[in-house]
Amino acid sequence: MGKRHRRAHKAGREAAPNQHYENLVRLREQNPQAYERLGDATHQTIEQYELGQLAQTFEQHPGNESLLELSRRLPEVFARLSQTTRDEVDRYAARRRAFVIVNEEEIQKD
Repeated sequence: MGKRHRRAHKAGREAAPNQHYENLVRLREQNPQAYERLGDATHQTIEQYELGQLAQTFEQHPGNESLLELSRRLPEVFARLSQTTRDEVDRYAARRRAFVIVNEEEIQKD
C-alpha cells in the first residue's frame, strides 16, 4: 500500500460514522432476526466497523491503566471500588482492546 493510499485509508477511518453501517447496527439492535439473515461477511464487517469507531475514542490514561492492572492482579480489591469506577474501567478496557486490534490489523496490512 503506497503512502498516498495509506494516508487516505487512515483519514477515512477517522472520518465521521458511516450512515450505512450505523443503519446496520441499528437494525441489529431493533430487529435481530432480520440482522441474523444477513451473511457472515456483513456481520464481520459491522464488527470491524464498530471496533474502528471504538478505537478512535481511545486515549491512554495512566489512572485507568493503573485501575485496569488492579482489576487483573487483585480482583477482590477492584470489586470494592464504586460501580461507576468499575464501569469506567470496563469501558476504558473495551476502547483499549479495540485500539490494539485495529492497530494490529493496520500493521499486518502494511
